[in-house]
Amino acid sequence: MRWLPVLFRCLGAAVCARGVRALVGAVPFGEVLYDVAADSLERFRQECLLAEQRACMEEVTRAAIDEVKDEALRAAQAVAATQPTTIQSHLAAYLAQVPASLRQSLRRPSDPSGLTLPLSFSLQRPEDLLVFLPARRPRFEPGDRPSGVGDWELVELLGVGGFGEVWKARHCYFDGIVPVVLKFCLDETARERMLKYEAAVLNQVMRQVRHPGFVPLLDAYLSADPPCLKY
Repeated sequence: MRWLPVLFRCLGAAVCARGVRALVGAVPFGEVLYDVAADSLERFRQECLLAEQRACMEEVTRAAIDEVKDEALRAAQAVAATQPTTIQSHLAAYLAQVPASLRQSLRRPSDPSGLTLPLSFSLQRPEDLLVFLPARRPRFEPGDRPSGVGDWELVELLGVGGFGEVWKARHCYFDGIVPVVLKFCLDETARERMLKYEAAVLNQVMRQVRHPGFVPLLDAYLSADPPCLKY
């Protein structure tokens, strides 16, 4: 059985039932996230046996980007069929974050990729699912080409934090150019404090240090909106 559509359908229905206002930005996502987790877990238990949970979540961690996008859109259109297309689009964007958010939560010294679940994994309480859920709908979506950062197309959301979003990106025209990571600062109050400071520190370090384990800063688009660092 394919589990990605099942999880997306359960989570999408829960967001529609508990978090539509957060989806459109009327209230912070943090206000509804626990209720979404509880509702999702109840729906998930009705479709997935306890013994199948590990197989389900490990399938989700390994899902290909194109599959994630297709299944997220399909689930959003199904569970939000009576909602406007804008809501469906926002819901699809939220669901498409889930595999990356899951991998990020699962990363640990024994599995830096986050593709496997620890032996202690279980989904017994809403809190167990809550740690895997994205904290908000992303500003960008796969396929976006943000202005001010050159010919780069966003491929996969790698992380979301209080400051902004981190994306894997590929060159729009040349597949021989190595993909990069773009770190966007969406918090206006943190732009000076975080992004410019980070760029300045890395610039100073790169002038003095060359080490194979050091990830160099390739470019800084501090005048873009939102500002961005490229690695």
